[in-house]
Amino acid sequence: MQIKHLIYVSLVAMMLSGSLINVPGQAWAAESESATSVSETEKETSTESIDGNTKKPATSEQAPTSRSAEPVGTPSNADKPSKDGWSFLLTIFRRGFSRQPQEEDYFALQDIDKAKFSGMSILTNLGNGLGKDITVRRWHWDASQNNWVEDKKQPKAKTGLSLIMGSLGFLDINDYALNKSGNLGVGTYYYQFSFSDGIWPLNKTFYSDLAKVGITPEPKPAKSINADTDNADGTPKVIYSDVDYGARAIIDPVDSTDDITWQAASAKDLLKFTPSNGRKTSLMAGNGEVGSDKQYVPDSYYVNQVNRDPNVPGIPANFKIAAGNVAANKDVYVGGLPAYNRAMDAGGSWSVGGLSELVKATGATSAWHYAWHFMDSTGKTIELPANSGVTNSSGDINNLANLNTAQPLTFAKDSLFMKQAAAATAIGKRYQAQLTLTTSVDSEEESSKKAEKVVVVSNKAELQVEPSLGKLTLDQVPNFRFGNVLAKDVYTGTNTQNQPYEVNDTLKITDTRVNPGWKLTAKMTKMASKAGHRLNTTTVNMSGLPGGANLGLVDNNSEIAIASTKLSNAWQVTGNLLMAANPDLQIEVGENFSSDITWTLNNTQPEVPAV
Repeated sequence: MQIKHLIYVSLVAMMLSGSLINVPGQAWAAESESATSVSETEKETSTESIDGNTKKPATSEQAPTSRSAEPVGTPSNADKPSKDGWSFLLTIFRRGFSRQPQEEDYFALQDIDKAKFSGMSILTNLGNGLGKDITVRRWHWDASQNNWVEDKKQPKAKTGLSLIMGSLGFLDINDYALNKSGNLGVGTYYYQFSFSDGIWPLNKTFYSDLAKVGITPEPKPAKSINADTDNADGTPKVIYSDVDYGARAIIDPVDSTDDITWQAASAKDLLKFTPSNGRKTSLMAGNGEVGSDKQYVPDSYYVNQVNRDPNVPGIPANFKIAAGNVAANKDVYVGGLPAYNRAMDAGGSWSVGGLSELVKATGATSAWHYAWHFMDSTGKTIELPANSGVTNSSGDINNLANLNTAQPLTFAKDSLFMKQAAAATAIGKRYQAQLTLTTSVDSEEESSKKAEKVVVVSNKAELQVEPSLGKLTLDQVPNFRFGNVLAKDVYTGTNTQNQPYEVNDTLKITDTRVNPGWKLTAKMTKMASKAGHRLNTTTVNMSGLPGGANLGLVDNNSEIAIASTKLSNAWQVTGNLLMAANPDLQIEVGENFSSDITWTLNNTQPEVPAV
């Protein structure tokens, strides 16, 4: 880089010139927490029939048609809910209810025959292709007893037949009509489902969470609807492809009887909701699916999209939640990776979104391995050069959230890699990056005590490296205007002991780059007048220059070094006019003599290497 200023030097007047998977209806992903769980400890006793439990209090065969007092608590004789069933990549890590019944729902009495539980799924041992019976228990609130009373002998629910997925242990429960026994009236009820799995005497019973159902005398339309898919600051949450995330509706009034539905906003929003109706659902992004060979094919849609927005952590995906006549359009970000936009000399770290939620959704308790991959605009892999200035590009980490704190991907200021990325950005071929996260999950089932590898891949995102923030500028150079000069001094000359012509002016240079460094040179043309008269040797002796040097600039148009430093400053430079004798010169009164000084500022830093 070279910066020049041209100065007009005059004896009379001198002028200055011069930037986890899902299959519809099946549960493949990680466990989710349930607000209705009583305990995290599974019930260890094996039971073939709930009705045979002699420790339960007296129950009623009939449900009352109305209630006069507000229910209190939950049924005390309900079974402890088992841990949620949990699977990943067609491997069952824990048997149980992988998709629980809706924990709370309300129906108008006039719609009671349409009311049902739907979207439930279970995980079992292998070989259940013919399906299973599901035991159902129900309680109603009895105001006269001020207690929950069980309505015995509820019809069983059933799973569907699934010779392929059922043989692998994945079963969907058929829709279960609430009023199957025909005696459901206005009031508040609790339901609990259970199934037994395994061969006696090693069989085990698994219990669902309690599901609250309210039957209202009249319909209660929703006034507003929303979903809990936003962060505390109101920004959309981040999710990752092939991973199952829980989502809940927020509805006003809470006991609205309107049906709640979930659906992707458009064909380009690859979001799957299971079930697609109800106050609680599971959300999964991408086009991942089980192939004909019973192997899971991961998402290829979101992981291959490139994010060009540094303010958005992933690829935006939109969905709609509706209830009755109200609806809300919602967003999530898929992939977690924003574009990275920084100046070449700024340095910094690349943040990743949704890491804590990812750990929760996958249920991972082991350490994670992370690996950043870089590619050019065509997708070709870019290997990091030696001494690239990039740290934490791969490694192992116990707390995944530390990828944003203790072990973030970091670019050194003005590093070699950043210079190369800046050159690529300048020609419109920006680099891209993608993050791969790997961990292992241990099965809790005795029949499958093994660790399963879990791989999560982010979206792609651009590395937008702009020119350096810092700049090197020649802001001001001295303008030496010596004014009127006596004719006798022109004829006889001046010397270093006799320098009556002195002026002061400012030299200012700014260098705000990360690695500053510059060199200043100057040259002066012959001192002459417009009449064509030329003076013999003329010198401007300068003091107060950077570094404290005293230099003489001669009017022979030869460039000399003025200073070389890293400083940014303004210097007051003193110029003294030194003239050789001009005894033969014929001059006129008021004749002006002038000269041009060219100041040149050069960068002393190395050039950016070629990409």
